[in-house]
Amino acid sequence: MEPSLSKLALPTPTEAGTDALSAIEQLITVVARLRSPEDGCPWDLAQTPQTLIPYVIEEAYEVVDALRSRDPIAIAEELGDLLLQVVLQAQIASEQGQFSLVDVANGISQKLIRRHPHVFGEVTVTSAEEVRQNWEQIKAAEQGTDGTKPPSDREAPALCPDTAPP
Repeated sequence: MEPSLSKLALPTPTEAGTDALSAIEQLITVVARLRSPEDGCPWDLAQTPQTLIPYVIEEAYEVVDALRSRDPIAIAEELGDLLLQVVLQAQIASEQGQFSLVDVANGISQKLIRRHPHVFGEVTVTSAEEVRQNWEQIKAAEQGTDGTKPPSDREAPALCPDTAPP
């Protein structure tokens, strides 16, 4: 049985959750203003998904570095920088009529629900290893593979912007 968002009784947002939603909404508004053709920022307006590739990679590495440092202030800052990249990419895609941040959030929510049948369905697991194995099996089924595909270039992103496709 495949769980769906429409059939789930998800908890209502807590006060902290409401605060988080307000903060995300503010970030979306700020990014939209930066990209406004009337009074936005020339640098932000000049960006494309491709020109932002180096920043996505840089911010991901900075998150890893902050996590390794175990410095909560640095982690929060770097996660914010990475979240900016997600919101900015979604804003640009939305302007181009491709997808929106709502599509991104709904997509990841649906994926998490599908890949956690032990939480949202009727599967029973007894260990984190079983969860990982189920995740990989579900992922392989979604991708139409047997889960044994060899590593591809997609799994190792280009670190040099010169190698990014035009």
